Amino acid sequence: MAGIAQDIATRILVVSASKDGVNYFFKLIGNDSVVAAQKDAFLGFLNSVEFAPAAPVVSAPALAASPAPSAEQRWTPLDGWEELPATQFLLAKYRVPGDQGESAEVTVSMLGGTAGGLLPNVNRWRGQLNLGPVDQAGLDALLSDIKAGSVDAKLVELEGTDLKSGTPARMLTVVVALPTETWFFKMTGPPSVMDAKAGDFHTFVNRARF
Repeated sequence: MAGIAQDIATRILVVSASKDGVNYFFKLIGNDSVVAAQKDAFLGFLNSVEFAPAAPVVSAPALAASPAPSAEQRWTPLDGWEELPATQFLLAKYRVPGDQGESAEVTVSMLGGTAGGLLPNVNRWRGQLNLGPVDQAGLDALLSDIKAGSVDAKLVELEGTDLKSGTPARMLTVVVALPTETWFFKMTGPPSVMDAKAGDFHTFVNRARF
């Protein structure tokens, strides 16, 4: 399988921006043809980004008296899930062990507004599984209704080949579109683990609070 992965051409687009002393990085990575096809959508997503003014500095007593809601309060991991270090763009990351030594990965992320639109995001995920892009009709065929806690959400299920390892992989993503933000709950792993642990993932999503 390693040989297959080495023959796959990849492309990365990275845009950096600086605002009020904070550096932001936006990255699109995947199969060369997929990234090329999604370049305009990626740039359109960047044009939709808005940077809020820097928050004013408050004293410790004032902050303690009026704490901001914690994003971590919105979900509860299942017993047996191993918490992993989250990256800059993830709120949480977990390892979900399977029965034969394999494992899947669950992540939680959130972006403001529509997060660039569902179609560009789905095509980006398809690129991670060596799948070609789809149009709006193809996207509609991939979507199914689901509940995330008490709110309506969309489920996207994809199956292909992991871009890095060249091995079969499956991805479940629940997209929660709220008025001012979009949440993504994603589980990715070998089909054997996904078959065994998909129910746990749905339980995790059903526990989410919005």
